[in-house]
Amino acid sequence: MEDVIRELRGNDGFSAFAIMSNDGIVIKYENMDYRTAVHYSHQVLDLCAKAKRFTHLLLDPPDVYF
Repeated sequence: MEDVIRELRGNDGFSAFAIMSNDGIVIKYENMDYRTAVHYSHQVLDLCAKAKRFTHLLLDPPDVYF
């Protein structure tokens, strides 16, 4: 994980990161405060839930693997 973070830091435009569990618990964050990391975590979980719900509606039952 540290190698990936080190490579990301070398990219132009990279400024911060947050690593979270599937439950939205923030595990590690950098260059932001904890409240911001939790906010991003909530937004990502909400986006994943919506994507899963609408992908399920778009695909036929044999193609859905959720």
